[in-house]
Amino acid sequence: MLSFLVIGVMWANHHALFKYIRRAARALILSNLLLMMGVAFVPFPTAILAEHLTDPATRSAAAVFYGATLDLSFARLQRAEVDRVMAATPARR
Repeated sequence: MLSFLVIGVMWANHHALFKYIRRAARALILSNLLLMMGVAFVPFPTAILAEHLTDPATRSAAAVFYGATLDLSFARLQRAEVDRVMAATPARR
């Protein structure tokens, strides 16, 4: 359930962002591909977290792995994507 919600939020944000794009450069397409690769990876750390959540000895490591995956895969890539889109979009008045 958690990975479904995370992927759903990412899809909604991605969809909202891409409505402003008229054309895409190769860098944006590659950035988008990396973002999709990260989205496809979400169920793996979610399963690791679920498996180790009940074990106090490994719970923290699993949570750190899950959090680091989300941070590295999505926050940084999405920020880079937003920066590229905003730089390529002319200001509207």
